[in-house]
Amino acid sequence: MKKVAFLRTALWCLSVCLVSALSAQNVGINDNNTAPDANAMLDVQSATKGVLFPRMTTAQRTALGALTPTEGMLVFDTELGAYFFFVGGVWVQLTTGAGGGVPPGTILAYGAETPPAGYLSCDGAAFSKFDYPTLFNAIGTAWGGDGLPNFRLPDLRGRFPRGWDDGTGVDPDAGGRTALHTGGTTGDNVGSYQGDEFRGHTHAYTRNQTTIDRGSSGGQAAVLRNTQSAQTTSAGGSETRPQNVAVHYIIKY
Repeated sequence: MKKVAFLRTALWCLSVCLVSALSAQNVGINDNNTAPDANAMLDVQSATKGVLFPRMTTAQRTALGALTPTEGMLVFDTELGAYFFFVGGVWVQLTTGAGGGVPPGTILAYGAETPPAGYLSCDGAAFSKFDYPTLFNAIGTAWGGDGLPNFRLPDLRGRFPRGWDDGTGVDPDAGGRTALHTGGTTGDNVGSYQGDEFRGHTHAYTRNQTTIDRGSSGGQAAVLRNTQSAQTTSAGGSETRPQNVAVHYIIKY
């Protein structure tokens, strides 16, 4: 019995020593027996394998966010194909290589019909602010939506963008601009909309009409001239436009 008690005590002391030693050192995980970096608590090395973080759908990530996870938590959204980390009470997408350095809300003209990773088509679609928090923080409901939780993307299909007037008066009708979609901005604000219109103008046009009147006695003819207004026939196509090419407007999220 004394030997068993001694053995148990020895094993316990050894375990305590091992735990203390491990807690005081950094840890290395590799497949080549390399010692961990002295400045790293955890040093993972491999030339043939990677590291997998938790993978989940957008709905699963949103549900996890509703539980208020610890700040800094990192997961991979399998539907959006992007990493998200939890900070400030919301999921924030890590910048991808395809859109590195491009701030969310940036609109670009793209030369293909399928947007690259990190971008959405400017097609007026509605999304939840919980699915695209960084984009919502950038554009809000300027293009439509109520923010509870939906917001709309810009809809630039078949439309020309125009620079925000910002009170300069270059756009003389800026104050009368309307919302592109319900809930969007109006007036002199980014996201507001104008329909097509001709600038007011006139065309000078007259037509001289000649009438010959010989009188009842058949005497010398009298030539009478008067001026009448007239209207030209319709010409042209279905809209007024310059030469153009079609591009795909996309927005960074």
